[in-house]
Amino acid sequence: MKKNKQLISIFLFLWLFHAGFAQDCSQFPADCPQSMENTKDSMICIQDLIVPREINMQNKVRALIGDMMDQLARSKNWQAYEFSEFADHVANPTNDAAGNPLPLPYPLRRPHEFALSYILITNQDSLNAWRQWHNTELKDQVDGVVAKYNMSANDDAFQARIKTYMDSANYFMQLREKYYSDHSAEYQKALLADDKATINKIERNTKSFENKSNFWIEKATKARDNQLAPADVTEKDLQASIREHTVRFRNASMIRVKFKLNPRLISLHLSESMTMTRPVHLTGASQGFLLHNKDPYEKAIHDLDQFERSTDLGVLLLGSWKQQNAVEGTYSPEFALNPKNMDNYSSKSIQSDQVQAIAIFVEGNPENINTFFSALNLEKLNSLFTSQVH
Repeated sequence: MKKNKQLISIFLFLWLFHAGFAQDCSQFPADCPQSMENTKDSMICIQDLIVPREINMQNKVRALIGDMMDQLARSKNWQAYEFSEFADHVANPTNDAAGNPLPLPYPLRRPHEFALSYILITNQDSLNAWRQWHNTELKDQVDGVVAKYNMSANDDAFQARIKTYMDSANYFMQLREKYYSDHSAEYQKALLADDKATINKIERNTKSFENKSNFWIEKATKARDNQLAPADVTEKDLQASIREHTVRFRNASMIRVKFKLNPRLISLHLSESMTMTRPVHLTGASQGFLLHNKDPYEKAIHDLDQFERSTDLGVLLLGSWKQQNAVEGTYSPEFALNPKNMDNYSSKSIQSDQVQAIAIFVEGNPENINTFFSALNLEKLNSLFTSQVH
């Protein structure tokens, strides 16, 4: 049981850490910026086999969109900061004399995929309230759950009962091991002779000891579950409260925006939880959607395009797109539908550093999403399509 108590304490310690009591950045509890060294350091990009023209594209796009985000934030009295970046690494079918991979030649490279994400703090007072709740009320609630677990697990009568059960389980397991050891030679002899009667007898007696040991283990497990049940209920209530507060504060204080340039495919992840609210019609966007997420999930991974942390999601598609699956809500830019544009062998009519399609995802509440869309300079974004960005 001592091991069980240690596991509970370790679990709660880790949970507390991931709950955010370790404040990693000044924006906390809004998302902390990720490392962007792999896309901002030209030498690392070259090592990752991204060619200079694509690096230049990344730098120019980053500067243009970053300036747009700063201007938009200032116009709305918001604050903006870059959150993450991603650059695709093109397949490398060739190697040098030493066997080291070489970048695919520029004329053969498919459209370079690049993504940038930004956090816009839409209400500083709400962010401050979120931080205050995190550091005071939530901490007190978690301390209460820890205390309740410790009190339940350290009860003397409970400890004695568990010890009795586990001593009994160990006693029958030792009898099983002794019985098996005493009859091991007889069992092997019976196997060689195909003496089914002796084999069945030894296996039946061995299983009997196992069953008796398992009986006491199950009894100890049920006793533990019953003892800790009140603390478990409190912990589940706390998790529900954390989820409710986090969604509410996140919606009130921020939006999260992702720009994907030249993606091969995007998905709205339509489901029973994520449903289409209405189309969005904006001059400069080929398609747009507003979706509602009735089951926000705080552990959704932004880098994997899991836009599920907020109650609503806005999506704009710039360039030429075609729907691939109406049920799931998947769309491909037209360039990705031509195999020659995506292989490693065909000369490309439009080079890899040309922006051909942009997808924009905005997580937040509907009011802030609409405000962002209305203020977004789509004409400036569409200017990326007119010429190569180098």
